[in-house]
Amino acid sequence: MSAITEPNPTELSAAIKLGIQAHAKRFCVVRQIDGSTLQPV
Repeated sequence: MSAITEPNPTELSAAIKLGIQAHAKRFCVVRQIDGSTLQPV
């Protein structure tokens, strides 16, 4: 299991990326802040 790295909440982020996967019954969204690993759906 890989560790999730999160930036310090008091620091500003340079980039926040969202990935959205759309299906007929639901949407799945993941978030990546700066160069960190993807956060769980």
